[in-house]
Amino acid sequence: MDYKTRLDNVSNNVKAEADQAQYQSIVGSLMYAAQATRPDIAFAVAVLSRYLLKPYKTHIMAAKRVLRYLKSTADAKLIFSGPGGSSEGLVGYTDSDWAGNRHDRKSHGGYLFKMAGVPLSWKSKKQTVVTRSTTEAEYLACSEATGEAQGLIYLHRDVTGETMVPLIHCDSNGALSTIHSTITSDKAKNIDMPFHNSRHLDAAGVVKFTEIDTFENLADVMMKALPPEKH
Repeated sequence: MDYKTRLDNVSNNVKAEADQAQYQSIVGSLMYAAQATRPDIAFAVAVLSRYLLKPYKTHIMAAKRVLRYLKSTADAKLIFSGPGGSSEGLVGYTDSDWAGNRHDRKSHGGYLFKMAGVPLSWKSKKQTVVTRSTTEAEYLACSEATGEAQGLIYLHRDVTGETMVPLIHCDSNGALSTIHSTITSDKAKNIDMPFHNSRHLDAAGVVKFTEIDTFENLADVMMKALPPEKH
């Protein structure tokens, strides 16, 4: 997705409505790829999905741009090395874009988990509540990642009989301070209890949260359009 284009700000010169059936067909096909083998288009598809009921020219142009991107990167693939490959365990990355949506001011969050060095599970989705700070948005993104980590822990245990502790990377000092602290700060008092699972499970040793540099956070691609070089 073009990082300079705002799909929620359709200018008058391209505000002609697009063919809804064609747009829905394109986005539906892209959604299959985004969920199955192409985490690099997950954010683009999540944003395009917001306009299924009333797409404009700007939206269908953006959708076709993703098609052209897939065509030019058709050889890109996930490679699972199998036995004897990387011994790296389950590693997660989480991030959010605070108040990224201009209409309802909700944030966009996402996570990506790798196993043996290969992306295994990922998600890019607009958050369901309006957050009041970057810290809160990042904290909610950590909560989503924690829930997914739990499911992957159970799956790994069912398959191997072993229990593992995932390492989850976050680039927000505020969110990490809230997770690692036993005291609820003023910024976290309004956060709903279900979102505190990150703090509880980190304290219990089920998952482990750690800081990572923003430029090394792989989840960055899950919550905003990036310049070509970084993407």
